Amino acid sequence: MDILSGGLPYSPTTKYKTLIPYSRALGASDCQLNNRLMTKMSLIILFLFIVLNGQGQDITYDKVDIGCLNLTTFKKETVIRSNEEYNAILDNISPHPSCGSYAPPVIDFTKKVLLGFLINAGGCSPPKYETKVFRSGQNTVFSVEVIKQGMCKALFQKMTWITIDREFGGLISFESKVK
Repeated sequence: MDILSGGLPYSPTTKYKTLIPYSRALGASDCQLNNRLMTKMSLIILFLFIVLNGQGQDITYDKVDIGCLNLTTFKKETVIRSNEEYNAILDNISPHPSCGSYAPPVIDFTKKVLLGFLINAGGCSPPKYETKVFRSGQNTVFSVEVIKQGMCKALFQKMTWITIDREFGGLISFESKVK
């Protein structure tokens, strides 16, 4: 007997075959197993969606040009949440003559958090920097990818300043990658 013939004996002269329902061909218990498997797979996909939801979500940021600072006094990673902290970093103005009349940008710390990331990189000319800010679980990640320009031993130093919305200013982590 042939399953495709609906239980009728198969002969090479049969022109048309009657297809039978999937559940009858496999049996009811096979379909129940298939339904259970599909339910489990759906639950796994739903679980992964819930766990991964928000990871890698890009956060908008604004680049801030804070010049005339003496970078030797800074930590590699800086998080500033208040005017008091901001005024403290502005005490480190460079003694260079062009910085005498420097006016720093105004930042509203009731709405924003200022992040600074000091990056050192070698190369023959200043490297290129690609900045990205994203969520990873409950963490905000400030990531800078440094693209070196050649194999020279010259050292280049840059402080990248950005502001993000205060709602994302809780747990901050910094990461840098050199290419």
